[in-house]
Amino acid sequence: MPGKVLEAYIAELENQFNKENEKIEKRKKKFKKRFKIFSIIFILLFAVIFLVDLIKKDNLYNELKNAEITDAEAMAKIANSPEAIMHLDLYDKFEAAYLGNKSMNSMNYGLIAENQYGYTSINENNEVILHKNGKDTVISKEPISQINLAKDLVIFRGADKKLYACKDDGSDKKVIIDDKVGTVLLVGDDLYYVNYSKSNNLYKHNLKSAKSEVIIEEGVKNFTIAANTVLYINYDNKLSARTIGSTTYSWSDNNVEKFYFNGEVYVQNNDKIVKFNLNNHFPETIAIGISELLGVDKENVYYRIKNNVYSHNLTTAERKELSFNYNYYKGVYSVNNDIIALGGESSEN
Repeated sequence: MPGKVLEAYIAELENQFNKENEKIEKRKKKFKKRFKIFSIIFILLFAVIFLVDLIKKDNLYNELKNAEITDAEAMAKIANSPEAIMHLDLYDKFEAAYLGNKSMNSMNYGLIAENQYGYTSINENNEVILHKNGKDTVISKEPISQINLAKDLVIFRGADKKLYACKDDGSDKKVIIDDKVGTVLLVGDDLYYVNYSKSNNLYKHNLKSAKSEVIIEEGVKNFTIAANTVLYINYDNKLSARTIGSTTYSWSDNNVEKFYFNGEVYVQNNDKIVKFNLNNHFPETIAIGISELLGVDKENVYYRIKNNVYSHNLTTAERKELSFNYNYYKGVYSVNNDIIALGGESSEN
C-alpha cells in the first residue's frame, strides 16, 4: 500500500508538471506570435517612415532640379538642406549661387575662382583678370590666392597672407582680415577662413557686420562647407564633419591625406581614392595606385600618378591623361567649362 500511495503521488506531481508545462508552452506560443506581430508592425512602420522620407527627398529634388541659380528662394532651400546638396546637380547650383568659389578651386589655394558673378584667370604676366558681364578687368598685377567672388566685390589673400577685398573694377582695395589666413570660402554673406595667426582655428566673418567668431577650435588644414555642415581635415589627417554651431562631430575618419566634395565625399587613403555620401555611408573605391588626389567636380575626379595627371569619369570610369607637366601640383581648377592645372617646382601654401 505505501508503494501505491507513493506512485499515485508521483503521478499526480507529473500530471501537475505537465499541466504547468502546457501553460508555459501556450504562453511561449502567444509570446512568439505577439513578437512576430510586433516585428511585422515595426518593419512596416520603418518602411513607411523610409518611404515618406524618400518621397520628401524626391519631391524636394523635383522641385529644385530645374531652378535657376538666380532664384534666391530656391537656392536658399538648397543651401539649407544637406539632403538637397547630396544630389550632384543641386550641389553644382549651390556652388554657383551661394559660394564665393567652387569648392575644388578654393581647396586648391583658390588661385582661380568662378561662380554666378563671373570667373578669374591668370595671364602671361601673372596678372589676375576678372571676367564679368563681358568685361575683362585686371584685379591684381601680382599673384593672389584664396579668391572669392561676391556681387560687387572680389575677396582674396595677398602675398602677406592677409585677406583683402576690392570692388569688381579693381578699385578700393582694403584689408578685411588683418590676420594671416589659409583656405577661405565665402558662403552667402559669411566668410569662413582658417586663421593661421590663431592656431589654424576655423573662423567665420560676416561681411555686413564685420564681426568674426571662432567656429572650430582645432588646427584645420583644409575645409569646405556643405549646406549646414563643415567638412574639414586636421593636421593629424583626420577628416571630420560637424554641423555649423555644434561642438561635436557628426562623424570622423582617420588616415585621410586629402579630400574633396562635389555632393559626395572623395578621400585619399594612402594610394586609394574612396567616395561616400555626406553621412559617411555607402563607401566605394574609385581608384587604386594613385600618388595624389587633386580634385573632383560634377563629372570627373582628378589625380596624379607620379608626374602625370588624369581625369577619371565618375559615370563611365574612363581614365584620360591630361596634358599638364609640373613637378608639384597646386591643384586642378574647373573654370569657364575648362580644366586647368597649376603647379611649379616646389610646394607652397
